[in-house]
Amino acid sequence: MDFCPKDVIEMTTDRLNAKGITFAECVHPEQCIGCMACTLMCPDAAVELFKQED
Repeated sequence: MDFCPKDVIEMTTDRLNAKGITFAECVHPEQCIGCMACTLMCPDAAVELFKQED
């Protein structure tokens, strides 16, 4: 999460994935600038970035 310039990604503290591990989630999507650093830095290539149409 250190690579996100807008600090929109945080680790969950109250939920676990299927393997019992906390995971990263976008907590401030309105602040995302679409730089795609999250998609490039995710070690498991599990992050996808989508543009939302209004």
